Amino acid sequence: METPPAGWLKLNVDGATRQSDGMCGVGGLLRDHNGNPVGTFSERRSPAPPLIVEVWAIERGLRLCLSDGWFRKARVMVESDCKKAVDLILKEAIIPVHLSGLVRGIREIVSRYGCMLKWIPRSCNTSADSLAKRGIG
Repeated sequence: METPPAGWLKLNVDGATRQSDGMCGVGGLLRDHNGNPVGTFSERRSPAPPLIVEVWAIERGLRLCLSDGWFRKARVMVESDCKKAVDLILKEAIIPVHLSGLVRGIREIVSRYGCMLKWIPRSCNTSADSLAKRGIG
């Protein structure tokens, strides 16, 4: 795990879906520039397509940063292993109607607080994946 530079926090997020019943979970881990955990979340969500679950995970992680006041203390680097979700948020593409409100809200937070959002390989996101699976129950 690569740590963020001083003055930054790193938020790794992921979504997971249980194949047997479609239940979903989102999870994330917020670390400081020394790699120390400073916040986590792990929540169950209702069945939804995988892309929606991944976007929910990004949104939930950003809400954690908002509610706990982290944006006042440092800039936040968000990492997700879902390239499609990251591209949907970062690129000026047409947003599917069922995701438009969620994506617009994420874009607003990213812009307002100067967040960096990037894709990382799944192998670099195992902690967030474990938290997302824990959220399913």
